[in-house]
Amino acid sequence: MPGSRLVILALVAINAVEAAAAGAFLEPEKIPDPLQLPALLDEFEAVLGSELRQSATSRVEHIAAALSGTVASLPKNQRGAVSAASARYAVHRYFVQRHGWQIKGLALQGEAWSANSPALAFGGSVSGEFRDLFAERVGTHGLDLHELAVLAATLEGMIHDEFVASVKSAYRLFRKPLEKNLNQSEAKQVLDFYMFNYYFGINITSLLP
Repeated sequence: MPGSRLVILALVAINAVEAAAAGAFLEPEKIPDPLQLPALLDEFEAVLGSELRQSATSRVEHIAAALSGTVASLPKNQRGAVSAASARYAVHRYFVQRHGWQIKGLALQGEAWSANSPALAFGGSVSGEFRDLFAERVGTHGLDLHELAVLAATLEGMIHDEFVASVKSAYRLFRKPLEKNLNQSEAKQVLDFYMFNYYFGINITSLLP
């Protein structure tokens, strides 16, 4: 029951945000033919590279299935897309339910879901220009189920790559070969070091000589 109440409160908050911006978001003349929009995967690939695209593509279908129930309950525009506030809520809820992650740029701000773009979740991994262009796209056209899954899959891939890079850096700092299995004591040493630096927001890679 408490979980149901939280979901209901979140949906009420989202509806309140969208009501304030409904005029701009729902006007029929501002809803383009979906075929005229560049594919989101293509836009992300141009900025983040082909390897991340391949990684994201392999997970899109599964993530879309996980998001479908949440998206079905959200208000949509005439092309079946949700607003920025709803997109942030849907992707945030996916990460919390699947991984227990609270991602900066997606999580609840105060007591309401703001209309800020989910592009904030990219942080410094993309240029400010790209964040602005993506925010404009979401604000004007919204994101449909497939596009939300692409966004979630891309963020998930970026987080995974960042984790792997950090753990590899910890291996190097402790002079442990990547191709060798660690014993329990060595593994604990590396993971404890990683978690300490993660907790305090220290970039392990910056510690390398």
